[in-house]
Amino acid sequence: MLRHHRLTSYIEVLDENANQYNKYAICLACIELNSHSYALEKQFTNTKKCCKDHFKKCDFFKQKHGKNEAQTILNDTDNETTIRKRQRVYKKDCKYNYFDLNLNYLLII
Repeated sequence: MLRHHRLTSYIEVLDENANQYNKYAICLACIELNSHSYALEKQFTNTKKCCKDHFKKCDFFKQKHGKNEAQTILNDTDNETTIRKRQRVYKKDCKYNYFDLNLNYLLII
């Protein structure tokens, strides 16, 4: 199952596994402003952290999106924290029903 993060729209995910859980990815800006073979030389693991590390160093990403917009894109990913909270609901028949709620919180740094 392919999992997406906020930076997925700026990369192309390759079929090659980087490790047991993640595939390699390449930067769409590197492909568009240079070449596909150049982007393959600069491939990275498809995790949010590795994507951010690449984009911070990538002149093509900054050129394509502009320095301010690129910085905004990178900063927005810092606000993505999901907390799973287990909530217990008491039913009339005295049995407990458990279900998960996804609660998103913004981190203020």
